[in-house]
Amino acid sequence: WPSATLSGRWGYIDRTGKTVIEPQFLSADNFSEELARVMDRGKGKWGFIDMTGKIVIHPIFLGAGTFSEGLAPVSVANAKCGYIDTNGTIAIQARFDWGESFSEGLAAVRISNKWGYIGKTGEEVITPQFDEASRFSQGIARVWIDGKLGYIDKTGKYVWKPTK
Repeated sequence: WPSATLSGRWGYIDRTGKTVIEPQFLSADNFSEELARVMDRGKGKWGFIDMTGKIVIHPIFLGAGTFSEGLAPVSVANAKCGYIDTNGTIAIQARFDWGESFSEGLAAVRISNKWGYIGKTGEEVITPQFDEASRFSQGIARVWIDGKLGYIDKTGKYVWKPTK
């Protein structure tokens, strides 16, 4: 688990409270798919470490999300978001304003202030049209449009039309 010190540096402890990765990061997140996103102390950019604390994806990203289904959203120099695989290779080119982690094969992405969904190769599956969008769980996702809450299936059809 991530743990902060009085110096403001983050490291990791095990279940007994023993330090397993020395505090050295400006920020740190939980492990997901055996990798954790961390912010380096030099440039203030995000990268990923393995469970031993070794940097496996260098901290070159302006922003980063957690890995899910083998991919993680990252923000690059042009401030656009794309996705990398667990080797740090760009899997989906950076062209979104932001993106969430994958869930059930789809990821919510924002383009021009509207949210839609893409598949794992970057193809648009559900056209950006929502003001907010959540991850899929058990085949449905919560979406907001014009201040109303609704639920959609993985084809974008409403299973519960937006209501106040």
